[in-house]
Amino acid sequence: MEQVKKLKITAAVVLLALGLILRPAPGHVRFGPILQQLRPHSVLVVEQGLGAWSLRVRETGGRDWRIFAPRDMPPSGLRNVFEVKDLSPDTAYDYTLHDGSDATVGGGRIGTPPLAGTGKVRFLALGDTGRIPWWNYSAFSSGVDIADGLKDLLPGRKGQWELASEMGKVQADLFIHMGDLVYPWGRRCDYPEAFFLPFEKLLRKLPVYPCLGNHDMMREGGQAFVDHFELPGKYGVSEGRYYDFTHGPVHFLCLNAFTPRNRLEPGSAQWKWLEQALARPKPAWRVVFLHMPFYSSSRSMKNPEAIGLRELLHPLFAKSGVDLVLSGHDHLYERYKPQDGITYVVAGAGGKSLYEMVEDDRQAAQDNESYGFFWCDADARRMTCEYRTSSGRVIDRFELTR
Repeated sequence: MEQVKKLKITAAVVLLALGLILRPAPGHVRFGPILQQLRPHSVLVVEQGLGAWSLRVRETGGRDWRIFAPRDMPPSGLRNVFEVKDLSPDTAYDYTLHDGSDATVGGGRIGTPPLAGTGKVRFLALGDTGRIPWWNYSAFSSGVDIADGLKDLLPGRKGQWELASEMGKVQADLFIHMGDLVYPWGRRCDYPEAFFLPFEKLLRKLPVYPCLGNHDMMREGGQAFVDHFELPGKYGVSEGRYYDFTHGPVHFLCLNAFTPRNRLEPGSAQWKWLEQALARPKPAWRVVFLHMPFYSSSRSMKNPEAIGLRELLHPLFAKSGVDLVLSGHDHLYERYKPQDGITYVVAGAGGKSLYEMVEDDRQAAQDNESYGFFWCDADARRMTCEYRTSSGRVIDRFELTR
């Protein structure tokens, strides 16, 4: 009888512990707010699963709030996009999201860019961040997840989490991601843990501009990527898989090297778009970003696709005044000496793992010992660029001048 009593007590303790540690896995992705398509006079604020029914915006330091409803009314219980218009260039705004009972469910600060071709811009860039902790793989298949309060105490949340913390210490205006947001298969259910949660604080204040990586394409052909972001061209031919935008003195172009129907070759829809985008008047600088590197001293060094892209696009870039090309895919950092006036950078040490590399006499700088991110401060005359590790150490620093 005494032994049975002890077993009952032990079972009760175990069940109580499991009740504190485990919880039902969420049925849908939950994230936000994030900023998208920031322009001098407008911005999109996106939330999913927060239950936001209204958005309030006011100029920082001002008294009067403007109230915005979701773009698609009535408000959705899953995802809402708020389109804010009639903003002033180069101005700071505060914003808050509210649910149906008027409780605040999120907020942050928006800094609108200067008019195209003027002012300055500071941007962060990295790729290959989407590391998934061991306990997240089975959460959605088993229907059981670990309680949020315990996740930070368990091993697994490093890599991109540490980088995001360090990135938050650097002044920036926008955030570029060179692909592979979600390892290993780009599953829809893994987007929160792989991307939206670790970069949560950055996404509230910096508009994010990602590109598709090969791992992001492994489930649904990259449709989860398309659905999660409100990128330029999303409701057009490109679906947001390739796009361009101008922020102050820099024209940015995002390319897609992986979707079969968007093949980057002469005559394709993406090629025609690229030629047209590069033919437009150039502000001070032109920056291209994509997942696949053109030059590499690591795994992509002899990749036929990488070599083919370089042979196809480098002459076009040189003719069109491209100044800087940023890529991921290989998990390291390397900067190549200017090729026909173009500086090529690989910044794929975003937290997943690190790759081996070989010596290359075309390199100007390299590192494969630390996770890190690229940072650039650009005005009309100079681009000052750095590569920083998750500990804040500056590995490389260079300038491009006009």
